[in-house]
Amino acid sequence: MKHEDIKKVTELIEDYFRGIYEGDVSLLRQVFEPGIVLFGHVNGEPYEKDLESYLSGVANRQSPKELGEPYTMQITGIELMGSIGLVRASVPMLGFHYHDLLGVVRREGQWKIVHKAFANLPA
Repeated sequence: MKHEDIKKVTELIEDYFRGIYEGDVSLLRQVFEPGIVLFGHVNGEPYEKDLESYLSGVANRQSPKELGEPYTMQITGIELMGSIGLVRASVPMLGFHYHDLLGVVRREGQWKIVHKAFANLPA
């Protein structure tokens, strides 16, 4: 793993965290690869949304920042293999503790999130 790639992936995920914490759909649109599908296990049920549906949900809810929630999101692991990787993240917000698995890809020197799978547990 190159130190520079770890740095860029960390910055990408920090932008992702800021986007969901602040409800910044424009920032989220920049970190995700267009056309991705997000999969989850939410409240015991399967969850599947395309990017536009997901972003619409973010835009139409109060953000954790607006609700005065503390910012405690963090990366718990990064594994990179060449131009692909997996990031594990802890994302406590909105009364839940989300556990994210984020697939990332480097294209033309830029890292993007190309897959999001997640589950939540009561906070």
